[in-house]
Amino acid sequence: MFIDELPGDVLEFESAEHYQISAAPVRKRPVKREMEFEDYSQETPGFEGDGMFRVGSYIRHPKFGRGQIKKSTGTGEDIVLTVNFGARAKKIMPNYVKIVPA
Repeated sequence: MFIDELPGDVLEFESAEHYQISAAPVRKRPVKREMEFEDYSQETPGFEGDGMFRVGSYIRHPKFGRGQIKKSTGTGEDIVLTVNFGARAKKIMPNYVKIVPA
């Protein structure tokens, strides 16, 4: 397929029947291939689902007040929550800050 796109002066053929000289390149129909994708998403087990701090739920922080959880990363004691407190987003580790569901 790609050999047809190369200039004729850079190719060498053993016999002349392999190479055709044409004024305009011949456009062939594109090959349709079905793409397969594997799911590489990583979910935090027990955190996004029924956990105390689900994405979309509200919490109360002692300093910042009420906020909505927008993102969670990490696992176990290393969980980091991205919480919107009004227009400000803060990253919080529930293991080190006393936050409660609001």
